[in-house]
Amino acid sequence: MHALAPPNKRYYLGRWTPQPLNIMKLLHILAICLVLSVPAWAQKKLSCQFSVSTKKQFDSVVRPPYLVLNPQIKKQPGRLIIPLTNQTYKVFTDINVDTDMGEFSYLGDIRGTKISLIRKVELHNERYYLVNQATGMVDSLTGVPVFAANLQEFACVNNPDTWEDQQILVGLIKDNQVVIKGYIPPKPKTFFYSLAHAGKNTLFAKDDDGKYWKLVIE
Repeated sequence: MHALAPPNKRYYLGRWTPQPLNIMKLLHILAICLVLSVPAWAQKKLSCQFSVSTKKQFDSVVRPPYLVLNPQIKKQPGRLIIPLTNQTYKVFTDINVDTDMGEFSYLGDIRGTKISLIRKVELHNERYYLVNQATGMVDSLTGVPVFAANLQEFACVNNPDTWEDQQILVGLIKDNQVVIKGYIPPKPKTFFYSLAHAGKNTLFAKDDDGKYWKLVIE
């Protein structure tokens, strides 16, 4: 009786020989993995109209304070623990190895909700997450969120790595649930580094050349 076959090999003429790979099957599996690795919001592109704006319009947008501290949430050595309403916990463990690092911190709860904003500081980047204390659901953001005056609509823009495109994520908090609408693709030859949310699907932005823009999501 022969031993179990090594992966991708078959027994032929007294020895294990390579078995031809099913290339189409491998490509199909790879395609599935790529789709699963991309957040759902990243697959939904939003249509947006860009128009030139002014500093006065940008500065006039109401920027409400949207974070309140929950005294029950405290950082412990090496980990951040978020208590959930069902008496369980969502735990974020820091990473500190030679090739990687990640340190989590609690920034506050979104005012009027049971949703916490978490930041993860990495070697060359920062990531942000919204944690629903009622469901344990965690939503990934592209950057620090900015809220409209109604404290429901929000948006955030990423600071992309050299191989990434800049994207503006657009979302909504309704009935204590985070709803990610999708993303606004980059405007050619324009880099936004500051946003303001005017509500009703309207954003204002400032780019790295000091120019101001109005973005209307269709």
